[in-house]
Amino acid sequence: MFYVRDNYQDRRSMILKFKNEQDICIAIILAAADFEWTIRRIILSLSQEPNTVVRKDKRYLRCCSGLGDYKSVWNLLIAKNPKLVNPDNPTDLELQSVIKDWNSFKQMYKYRHGIVHGFKANLNFDEGCKALDSILKATDNIYNFSQANGYDVFTKVKVVRKPR
Repeated sequence: MFYVRDNYQDRRSMILKFKNEQDICIAIILAAADFEWTIRRIILSLSQEPNTVVRKDKRYLRCCSGLGDYKSVWNLLIAKNPKLVNPDNPTDLELQSVIKDWNSFKQMYKYRHGIVHGFKANLNFDEGCKALDSILKATDNIYNFSQANGYDVFTKVKVVRKPR
């Protein structure tokens, strides 16, 4: 699948290898995995809370599963960080603002859930391409946000410690 040592181009290339009639569902699953990996690293690295708290607290990543939870955790930890800026909308750091086409992305991300849980296992290619492209664009949006705030997800997670 993916390795931490992979870079943006390697991950995107791996995902796009599966963008064909037969494997579009695999491409969507890989894109969703990349999105979740990316958002978790950004939350850990750009939050003002210590990493151990972000990882272990039930309010944050410990019990985080699904797009709604990621949105909630992002909006608790990232959107309220006064040191950060959204290059596209400086006054709004909420995830639904950082991801430019939030409503479409939210609908398209449901395909990931349907594929994984078996109730939407056979997408037609056009439908699958729309979902894939939406997930890839959302990942690009949060990746660009992190870059604009001085963090590259393909480097080590920034360590935030408890003040002594």
